[in-house]
Amino acid sequence: MTDATAAGDYEPVHSFVYPDLKDSSAITKGNLCDRNGSSGFRTAPVSGAIGPFVVCVKSALAADTIVSVLDDGIVYLVAEGTINPGSLLVPASSTAGRVKAYTATTVGATPGQTDVNNARDEHRLIVGRYMGKRDENDGATAPSAATTADIIRVRFFGGF
Repeated sequence: MTDATAAGDYEPVHSFVYPDLKDSSAITKGNLCDRNGSSGFRTAPVSGAIGPFVVCVKSALAADTIVSVLDDGIVYLVAEGTINPGSLLVPASSTAGRVKAYTATTVGATPGQTDVNNARDEHRLIVGRYMGKRDENDGATAPSAATTADIIRVRFFGGF
């Protein structure tokens, strides 16, 4: 049987969903979003995304001023690249609104202040943990690695 779970679907138990302001751009259900200054949430860009992060759970048109978002819980997102089970996730670097596996920057034996600041800033981009593909949530199937465009199950905690 094929799982019909789509990006932006979420498991309602222990999930926190609410309406919030959005900027002037349209947002597609399932997109990872960040706050665009004081103008509201937008689809998280491939560079320059900053937390806090949320997931759009209902598509919003450019003319809409409100978007329904999830900032904590189990939600389904779209993967970028290979993501191994249990990996921490950050905003994607090729396709806006997707997530990829977090890879920590290597810091030398004698880190300088710039290294410390970079490590702090990249840690703030972590938005959740990969739990498996959408058809691996039956309690009997072990999670496997996801690849680009897979719908994945995420324990989402929104970053900072």
